[in-house]
Amino acid sequence: MQGARTSHPVERGVRLAAWMLLLALSCGWLFLYFHSLSQRRKAERLIADLKSFPFATADFQEVRDFVNRHDGAAVQQFPLLQLPRYSVPFEDSQGRLHVTNVQPAPVCTVRDCTFEIWIRTLQWLPFQGRKGEMLYTSLRYLGIRPWVVYARFEVSGGKLSRSRTAAGCLRNDRLGRYDGLIPFGYEVNTVASSRSADEPYDYTVGFPHFTGGPEDVLTTWAIQDREAPMRRAFDINLHCLTAVFHSCRGFDELAPSAWADYRTREERSGADERHE
Repeated sequence: MQGARTSHPVERGVRLAAWMLLLALSCGWLFLYFHSLSQRRKAERLIADLKSFPFATADFQEVRDFVNRHDGAAVQQFPLLQLPRYSVPFEDSQGRLHVTNVQPAPVCTVRDCTFEIWIRTLQWLPFQGRKGEMLYTSLRYLGIRPWVVYARFEVSGGKLSRSRTAAGCLRNDRLGRYDGLIPFGYEVNTVASSRSADEPYDYTVGFPHFTGGPEDVLTTWAIQDREAPMRRAFDINLHCLTAVFHSCRGFDELAPSAWADYRTREERSGADERHE
């Protein structure tokens, strides 16, 4: 009887600890969920504004105002002319004098500057290596997945020269011989002119050839022109990247318009080859 009575405080302590652990896990899950939801709304506003952004005529001020409105920042870059190094004297712990050469910091000017916008979740957690895969897999079963929306604007000669917008996430998949975490996403690239006089283009969708790690990324290239189909290019469904217990089945869900354009082009290419 005495043993039975002394076991009650222990049992109550165990139950209390279990409830405290459950409460902590629930609060953590809610924090991650609402943080992801808040970030998704910011990303949706960015994508909506990109559909009407004047890529063809944007200058430094328009790009800067747009980036500031979406909590972005200028990225310093080295100017075309290399600045001279200068010497800085300093003393070590033993009082000996040394001189070191210092390269001046890169600059951002009205004529030449690069801007970036980052909107993402779980950026403070590591997602590299074997531990990263285990962490990602565990969070995925809880309905939480890391995702990112990124925009980059390069101003050259006072005008927008090129831009890159990407939306994607990590997911466990197999690509060739690789089996593990693979970046899955969609990106839009705009340029002020065609790549070369021999290869003009205004709008195309396809899969680039990477020399690095495996990636499953659909890419749109578009000339910065008033007639460019930017609304189709920026038709991005962020919900399938961020929804709880649901992930993008494929590019037809993440970027429906771009995927339809890609499929149409492939079908036409196949038809032309059959007729030759």
